[in-house]
Amino acid sequence: MRSKGTRSNHFSEITNIMASPLSISVLAPYSPPLSSVASKLVLGGAAFSTQLHPDPTSLPVRQIIKRALDIGFRTFDTSPYYGPSEILLGDAFSQEDVVAKYNRADITLMTKVGRIAALEFNYSPEWIRFSVNRSLERFKTSYLDAVFCHDIGYVTDAEACRRCWRAV
Repeated sequence: MRSKGTRSNHFSEITNIMASPLSISVLAPYSPPLSSVASKLVLGGAAFSTQLHPDPTSLPVRQIIKRALDIGFRTFDTSPYYGPSEILLGDAFSQEDVVAKYNRADITLMTKVGRIAALEFNYSPEWIRFSVNRSLERFKTSYLDAVFCHDIGYVTDAEACRRCWRAV
């Protein structure tokens, strides 16, 4: 359903929503501006996806994350859309040697909601809540630092964008 107004206003509404980092206050104990906590270099979890590797579980993810932390990476971004990525990252972050050396508060975890498959999207509040809770379990953490609406630019319904933004 199209929103009232011109197409350019509709596009502007979507752009404004996409341009805003969408952190969830109920998930993070404190939500400062993302630019103040995210490092300039972010390790992306898509590398641990079936989209980029036939068997991401065979990758040395624990060693990659440990090395990334050792050389200064502190921000990690992924998505449930990337298949086992959140699970693999959660496993790596929960390793005894990582937990002993790095505090969770010093690591910025970012994920996404809404994109389910190549051509499947769901930005409903119910799906967003389900997706966020699942991500928390996969990451083995009690909070996320940022949650983004994944590829919301594919949504042509401005009201769906607003619902997504309010839910997040």
